[in-house]
Amino acid sequence: MKRKIRRCRCKNCNDLFKPDPCNLKRQKFCKKSECKEASKRYSQQKWLLKPKNKDYFSASARKLSEVVLEFAEPLIDAADGTVDEEKAIRMLITLWNASLLAKQKGLETISPALDDMAKGDQILSSEFHSIFDMMYERKQNYFSTDNRFIVNYSLEENREGFYLQVASTPMKI
Repeated sequence: MKRKIRRCRCKNCNDLFKPDPCNLKRQKFCKKSECKEASKRYSQQKWLLKPKNKDYFSASARKLSEVVLEFAEPLIDAADGTVDEEKAIRMLITLWNASLLAKQKGLETISPALDDMAKGDQILSSEFHSIFDMMYERKQNYFSTDNRFIVNYSLEENREGFYLQVASTPMKI
């Protein structure tokens, strides 16, 4: 004798339906197309609520090269010509990595490089340190959820500007 399948109420349209015998306890939506779409939305939202998936579509889903160029915009805009733009991008990649650390640790890490670039000029060194402060705050305010450490990069000039390729790894903080 066949088992009688109990009918259920659809979570979307509230109509009664007979669930698939293989999914008796799990099926919550009927077979109507609008209910299938609602089922898909429901399962996607349920998946996103899991702690391990909460940041799946955040900044880290974007290409890091795009994020770094957006991060670098204030200095790129202030640069005079492509040579200065290239220097700004290269410097900002280093600043990006330093800004993944606590501010004091990042400053300790980056200070020797900033002083070396200033070549003994105290005013230039002071400007580089203020640029670090500004970009550190920019990273914390606009890109704080992106904790990818840049391991390697290549920067090439083309007709549209610069093409940046970035190899990165997540940094546990």
